[in-house]
Amino acid sequence: MRILLVTKAPSSIQKYLQDREDIILMVVNCNNNSDVVLANLRDMLNGGDVDVIITYRCPIILPSDIFSKAKLVAFNIQASLLPKYPVCDPWEAICLNHDKKSGVTLHKLDRGICTGKIIIQREFEANSIRSEISYIEIVEKYAIILLDDMLFAFDNTRYDKLNSSKLRENGSNLNEVSMLAKHFFSSGYINGKLDLPDISTKDFEYAFELYYTISHFYESKEQFQNALTQNVFVLFLSMKIYGKVHERTASCYEYAAELQAKLGMEEKAMNSQRMANEIRERIYGFSHERYIQGLQKFGEIGFLIGEYKRRNGKV
Repeated sequence: MRILLVTKAPSSIQKYLQDREDIILMVVNCNNNSDVVLANLRDMLNGGDVDVIITYRCPIILPSDIFSKAKLVAFNIQASLLPKYPVCDPWEAICLNHDKKSGVTLHKLDRGICTGKIIIQREFEANSIRSEISYIEIVEKYAIILLDDMLFAFDNTRYDKLNSSKLRENGSNLNEVSMLAKHFFSSGYINGKLDLPDISTKDFEYAFELYYTISHFYESKEQFQNALTQNVFVLFLSMKIYGKVHERTASCYEYAAELQAKLGMEEKAMNSQRMANEIRERIYGFSHERYIQGLQKFGEIGFLIGEYKRRNGKV
């Protein structure tokens, strides 16, 4: 992938992109006179082979004849939570207003000042940051995470990576598969924001299957807390893909109830099973077999909680 970065050099974002073997990076330093910067950009874009244009801490508004030359997308990394502080260096305003939170925003470039469609934002605590240098370091750390997700979203080999990274029986590649699940989840979210719903759904479904596999791996090792953590991701994905009223979402709640029961979380287990039953009642009706099976689960969950208490000497 060929990326054109317009920034105040140097930055950790620039270094991150330079270190990636899958990227050919071109950099234009926007510390120069704006006419010089725009002339340099037009020269670089004459070949028409730039996939992504990125601006970061760039005080120059790029005209449409420049940002429209990106084959895939042109976006800005803004060091604030837009729509607040659409300026190059927002630190002074954040201090003056005593903001408790700030963040980083990835948004599409358009003709306005930070007015393009927001793709994704990451939030962090700002009230403990003591200097602009520290603030920029945190912004760049979060920006790199967003860039990593964005680049994976446009990686046309990501499904090949999935097929070669199935979870092994002994879990020896668990970290690799976990990272892949995270990437599919994040890239699906980003693709959705980029108005590519079909790709977004496909990425979410792959992430769903990976997280589900990891969850069952942990359960087979009786690591129920880890299994529950993974299931929370699966539940979130299910609601994202299918909505709150869907059999798959109900199944996620039911599985969560079983895990919570095995961990002795009596009230949470009952609430999760109740959510599963309510979803199935809305889908099928209260007389449907699936709904009745859900009611019977209450008794099974009560038994699991009793087993947990007996095993841990609590009864």
